[in-house]
Amino acid sequence: MKNKSFFKFILFVFIIPALSIFAGFIVSQKVLRFQSVYTNINQENKIYFFDLEGIDVYKVVIGEYTDSKEALYNKDLLRLRNVFSFVDKSKNKYILVAGEFLNREDANGIIDFLEKKNIKWRVYLFKAPIVRLEYDKKVTNEIKEFNNDLTDFKKMVKYLSSINDLAIKGDLTTDTVLQAQKSLLNLKLTNRIYEDKYINNLNSSLFNLDSDLLLVMKNLETSVELNDGNSYSILQNAIRDTVDKFNDMLISYVKKY
Repeated sequence: MKNKSFFKFILFVFIIPALSIFAGFIVSQKVLRFQSVYTNINQENKIYFFDLEGIDVYKVVIGEYTDSKEALYNKDLLRLRNVFSFVDKSKNKYILVAGEFLNREDANGIIDFLEKKNIKWRVYLFKAPIVRLEYDKKVTNEIKEFNNDLTDFKKMVKYLSSINDLAIKGDLTTDTVLQAQKSLLNLKLTNRIYEDKYINNLNSSLFNLDSDLLLVMKNLETSVELNDGNSYSILQNAIRDTVDKFNDMLISYVKKY
C-alpha cells in the first residue's frame, strides 16, 4: 500500500439529544459529534483503524444572545462585577461563558462564585469530534507511540482544568503552580519523527500545543506571585485556546487528507 493510502479519514455525523441531569444542570449537544466504532481491525478486509477522539468540554453559560454586540456589552458589565467571561458562537446564538472545563466537578468553584453574585447559570456539555484513521499494519508501532503522546497531552489539559477551582477561590499558591509545572514537564511530549507524514504532521501540531501549555504555566506562576487576580482568566484562556485548536486540528486533517 502506498504511503498516501496508509490513512483515510472517515467522518460520520450525528447529534445526541440534550439530556437533563440535575435541576440547574443541563447537558445538551450544540455541536456535531463524529461517529466512531471502537474496533481496531476489520477482520474481513484486514484493515486497521485508530479512533482519534477530540476533547469534550463543559461550559458554564450565563447568557444567550442573538446579537454579538449585546453579548459583548454584557461581558463588559460582568467585568465591572469582577466576573471573567468570554463570548462563543453556538449555532445562531452568542453565548456568554464564565468557564470551560473538562470535568463537570471542575466547574463547582465558578458556580459557587456566580451564585454568591446572584448570577444565573447553566452547564452545557459540548461533544467533540472523533476521527477514524485507517492505517497499514507496518505502522502499528507508530500508532501506539502517537496514542501514548496523545494520552499524555490530554492529561495535561485535564490537570489545568482541575486547578481552576483553586484559582477562582484565590487559593492558588506558587507551590501549587510549581508542582503543576513539574507534573506537566513529566508528561512533556517528544517531537519525534514518524515515517508516515500524516501522523508526523499530527504529532508536530500536538507538540506545539504541548509547548504552549508549558508557557501558560510560566505566565500563571508570575500571576500568582504578583497576586494580580488574573490566574483564573489565564487558565480559562489556555483551556479554551487549547481545546479549540486541538478539535479544529482533527477536523482540518479530515478535510485535508
